Amino acid sequence: MKTKIGKMPYINSDIFYIHREDCFEYVNYTPRQMGLAFEEGVIKAGPIATVDFFRINKAKLFEDLCVSTKESAKSVLLFSKKCKLQEITKVFITNQTSTSVNLLKVLSKYYWKIPNPLLTENRMEYDDCDAFLFIGDEALNMGLSRGMSPTQLPFSPNKSSLKVIDLGLEWFKYTSLPFVFAVWAYDDIPKEEYQRLKDSLYHNLRFDGDRYINIPIVSQRRSTDYLKESTITWYLNGFNYRMSKSENDSINLFEQLYNNLQND
Repeated sequence: MKTKIGKMPYINSDIFYIHREDCFEYVNYTPRQMGLAFEEGVIKAGPIATVDFFRINKAKLFEDLCVSTKESAKSVLLFSKKCKLQEITKVFITNQTSTSVNLLKVLSKYYWKIPNPLLTENRMEYDDCDAFLFIGDEALNMGLSRGMSPTQLPFSPNKSSLKVIDLGLEWFKYTSLPFVFAVWAYDDIPKEEYQRLKDSLYHNLRFDGDRYINIPIVSQRRSTDYLKESTITWYLNGFNYRMSKSENDSINLFEQLYNNLQND
C-alpha cells in the first residue's frame, strides 16, 4: 500500500505537485479535511492549515515548506454588505476553512477592535448574514468578478455593491508580516520516503532569480477562458512557499494571539 500524501486542490498549492513520486498516493483535501485526515493518520504528510499544526501534537514541520502570502492573499476574502466592519453582526463561513476563520477572529479583536460576529456555516442562514468568508479558488473567482485586477488596486468599489476585505492584506497592515496559511507537516514517514518527498517538493520549488520556475506551468494548466494565464501568474507571484524569518515571526505571533483567544 502506498503512503498517502495530502494534496491541496487550490491553484495556489499546485506548484507542490508538478512532479510527483510514484511511491506515493496523492489525495485531495480542503484545509479542514486535510487537518482531520492528518490527525487520523490517513495521510502521512501534506500542507496542513496553520491552526491544525498548532493543535495536532504529532505534526512535525516538513523542512521549511509553507503557503504564505507576501501581502494580499487574493483568495481569502470577506465579502461584506456593510460599509463599516463595526456593522457586521453575522458572517457565513465556508466549511473548507480551518485557519482563515481564526484569522478573522484574531483581526476582529486585535486589529479592528470590534466584537467577534456570530459565525455560521448553515446555508439556510446565508441570506441573513451581513458578510461571507470564502477561500481558495472560489474566493479568487469571486474577487475577480468584483473588480480585483492585476492592473489596478486590489478592488474597484464601482464593480460591486459588496465591500471586499482581503484577510491576508489586513494581517500585513496590522503586523507588517506575511501570513502563513499552511505549513507542510509529516508524521511517521520512513527515512527513504521522507527524502524522496523532500527532493520532489524542492524540485518543484526551484528558483530562477526571484521567481519560481514552475509558476508558468501552473498558469498554463489552470487557465480557462475566464481565468487567463497572466492573471494566474499575477496571483501566484504573491505567494512564498519557503519559510524565512518573516514567516516564522508571523507564525509565532499568530499562535500567541490564537492561544489568547482560546483562553478568553
